[in-house]
Amino acid sequence: MSPVFARSALPRPFRPRLIGRLVAALIGMLAAPLAGATIPVTLAADTDVDDGQCTLREAILAANTDAAYHGCPAGAGPDRIVFSVATPATIALSAGLPFVLDTLLLRGPGADLLTIDGQGSFRLLAFEPVSPNGWLGVEDLTLAHGLAESGGAVDLGHGGSGRFARVVFLENTSSNSGGALRVAGATRAELDDCWLSGNIALGPAGGGGVLVHAGAELAVDRSALTDNVAAHVNGSGGGLMINNAKLTLTRSTVARNSAYARGGGLSLYTPLTLGSFAEAVVHDSTIARNTADIDATGSSDDGGGIAFSGDSCGNPVCSRLELRNSIVADNADNGAIVLPDFAVLAGEPEIATVSLGFNLIGSNAGVTTRFVPGSPNLAADYVGTEAAPLAPALNSLALYGGATPSLRPRLDPPSPAIDHGYCPGSPGDQRDAGSAATRLRPFDVDTVVDGPGSDGCDIGAHERSADAAVENALFGNGFEVAATLLWSAESP
Repeated sequence: MSPVFARSALPRPFRPRLIGRLVAALIGMLAAPLAGATIPVTLAADTDVDDGQCTLREAILAANTDAAYHGCPAGAGPDRIVFSVATPATIALSAGLPFVLDTLLLRGPGADLLTIDGQGSFRLLAFEPVSPNGWLGVEDLTLAHGLAESGGAVDLGHGGSGRFARVVFLENTSSNSGGALRVAGATRAELDDCWLSGNIALGPAGGGGVLVHAGAELAVDRSALTDNVAAHVNGSGGGLMINNAKLTLTRSTVARNSAYARGGGLSLYTPLTLGSFAEAVVHDSTIARNTADIDATGSSDDGGGIAFSGDSCGNPVCSRLELRNSIVADNADNGAIVLPDFAVLAGEPEIATVSLGFNLIGSNAGVTTRFVPGSPNLAADYVGTEAAPLAPALNSLALYGGATPSLRPRLDPPSPAIDHGYCPGSPGDQRDAGSAATRLRPFDVDTVVDGPGSDGCDIGAHERSADAAVENALFGNGFEVAATLLWSAESP
């Protein structure tokens, strides 16, 4: 699958989900709704002219100033920008958009219907909230070909929080870090049903898809990071770079990303700072077909799937990885010391790896004491070795009925991931698919014998043969209610 997508390959607009309505209702009960204005963009051109029309550039200025601007009505605190333009449409920028200064929601008509395009030359969205409680939301559009020093498409490096739902981040470039997105400092961000592909970070800080650092937190759910590159000779984290920060990755696919240095899929780094800490919690996800040291110049362990690096933080534990019901396999390392799936050296007491069971690890090279071979082992993990790697037997990266691409377990012969996992209470896979009968994810394939202790769930992000579009009950990850404002799907 090429990182250049035809418009027909992009996710179709989503219908309002039950979960979205319930979350909105819950927030409405917890706090009184804030006042705000709806500002409709009526012209897809990128102009700043008093002609009675409202462009995106002018709408952001009206929202920032709480005053009518050219053809745009006045903002009123936390505002909503919607798009009343003929679709499909592309807003081709002629300069960087104004910084967003206050709580704002940009609601598009669908990622395949509206694109904000930086034309490889201009910044897209940067959030610098005047209040530490500021919130930026972006829904149902594509952010493409942006160029910025940090966060090629979006920079959340100045506080506040952010939520991105059904957004495609396509072929954005950062001259330093975070090819698509940078999340830094006292910032919390969430990616739901998002697709980040073909993004590039050119600087040594890395993060071809996303950089999360300086104490920030990022939650990723039902999303895909594919074909992103950390392109500096010292760049790590082709998909995601977690530098003194926290990542929660659930029901998502990290595939075909690459780094010139370490961590083709995911890299965790702790700087030489007292109390620094990097953590990744990975549940029900697939990290596969990523490559480290793509220029084959490195001489050390690089970790094609997941890599740890950094300095002593002065604490007993500086980095922590938690895995549950996830695949880390079929990755590649072009370094002199080949550690395809993990670069976690056995003699590093400051690095903690925690297995909650039912993971599929292709090769335990470099982590032999942390992930003991077995099918399953005593921790209920399926672990291969350097001499005899365990193949996950996955189909090609593609759209299998969902909004984001995944790696589907093969059925003939059956992948060892099928019906060998355990995900009680999980409300669906990456596509929100599961059993229509139970309204939960586990879908038992009759031709496959369940693994020991399995509830019929598949290991990884994709549930083979499951029913599509299962509507699920409300669940939370601790981020939803952190938003200052969340409008319901029924609002304009």
